[in-house]
Amino acid sequence: MASVPRCIALLAATTLLIAGCGVRLQDLEPGTEFWASIEITGTFTPDSPLHVEAQYEQLYPVDVDVLCELRREKEQLLEIGRATVPALAGGNPAATPIAGTLSYDFSAPPAPGTYVVECLTPLDEDNFIGDEITIGS
Repeated sequence: MASVPRCIALLAATTLLIAGCGVRLQDLEPGTEFWASIEITGTFTPDSPLHVEAQYEQLYPVDVDVLCELRREKEQLLEIGRATVPALAGGNPAATPIAGTLSYDFSAPPAPGTYVVECLTPLDEDNFIGDEITIGS
């Protein structure tokens, strides 16, 4: 029975250590750091022209590479567009962000089904925004 209090003490110490290091054990919503919104427009039929606009807010003192793509489940089907958003001089978490828009034309996939248009920062793929589209027949 002497090992039970030792385990409790170890668990308590570990919990305090994690809390003291600023580690948070929760799921965070992606898209909250850089991306503001995404909109896909067009006729959602096979091979028809579509358009994506993704709004972002740049507050980083470094260039940010971005990528927009068409996915089905986890598979990338099409790279829609790629760009580099220039650094914000004096950027930091407290800075006033500069808003911008990425805009790309692409063709709907040839097969009906459900797809996702996603824009992300490749160096941090948890920083993304996306929207589901359904291509009818």
